[in-house]
Amino acid sequence: MSGGDPKSYFQGLEHEGNNDNRLLSSDVTLPVPELTVNRPTMVGAPTVRRFPWGTVVTVHARALNTPQIVSTITLNDARKLVSFDNQVEKTATLHKEGVYFAFPFAMESPQVEYQGAMAWVNPAKDMLPGANRQWFTTQGECGFGARDCAWAG
Repeated sequence: MSGGDPKSYFQGLEHEGNNDNRLLSSDVTLPVPELTVNRPTMVGAPTVRRFPWGTVVTVHARALNTPQIVSTITLNDARKLVSFDNQVEKTATLHKEGVYFAFPFAMESPQVEYQGAMAWVNPAKDMLPGANRQWFTTQGECGFGARDCAWAG
C-alpha cells in the first residue's frame, strides 16, 4: 500500500445537491459533484492471530452511518495471497451516499477488469463512448493488476 496516499482502506462518500451531475449520469457535460469523504475511526487496537498456515489481522472501526465495520485480513504463508473479508453494519438513511472499500495499492499503469455475464470486461478499452463508467454490475469477480502485482475478488 502507498503510505502517502490520502485514500484510506474504507471510505464513505456523501453527495448533497441536485441530481444533475456526472456521478449520477453518463453525460460528460454535467458538472462533477462535490463529495464529502467520511473516514472511519478505529475502535480498539487491531487483533493479530498467528496460525500454522498464516496470520489473521482483524480491525474494528466505525464511520458516519456505519456503526460497525469489521475487516479481516488473512496473510497466507504458503502462497503469495492476501484475503480481505469486510462486514459492514449500515444505518438506513435517505441521504445520497455510497460506501466504498478503497484498495490504495501503489501500482504503475494498473489494468482493471470485471467479469460480466459472458466475458471479462476492461472498462478502459471495452466501453463505448458515453457509457456509464461509475457503476459496474459484475457476474462474478473483479480484479486489477500491474506488472508485479494482481488482485481479484
